[in-house]
Amino acid sequence: MINWILSLFKIPIQPKVGYGVISSSEIQKLLPSAKKDKIYLTNPDLAIADKTYILPKKEQIEAFLKQDKTNLYKYQPETFDCDDFAMILLGKLRENFPNFAIGFAASEDHAFNFFIDCHKKVWIIEPQNDRIFTSSKEKYKIRMALLWKCLKYSIQLIMEEKW
Repeated sequence: MINWILSLFKIPIQPKVGYGVISSSEIQKLLPSAKKDKIYLTNPDLAIADKTYILPKKEQIEAFLKQDKTNLYKYQPETFDCDDFAMILLGKLRENFPNFAIGFAASEDHAFNFFIDCHKKVWIIEPQNDRIFTSSKEKYKIRMALLWKCLKYSIQLIMEEKW
């Protein structure tokens, strides 16, 4: 059984077409801005793993979300809530869009996903209903953001800290 699970991590990932790149330093400058067309942030903790990321078109993410079923899971407070939806969607997005500017974010009391498109605009993804939007609402003020190369590595780090 364990060998079968480990074999899942050896499946080759087919790269998607990107429409530009963004550097980690550009992301750091982009995310903290408070411009009208951007997400408003207040002192985010930002974890970036790579030096550059590929930028998708918004339409690529919309097409993926139409076929993805994460939003159909049943919400269960404390058992399967916003952070669980966001982490599962992040894994699926990263599997389909490796090294793209896609991440996990958390506000004071909510977790969700985000991506940076080919115009370097930051978009929020609400993983519970697949809505893509920008917002200045408190619920979506990012306090923590994670852009990680691969969820497998993130899980490995969590496991090493726990054990």
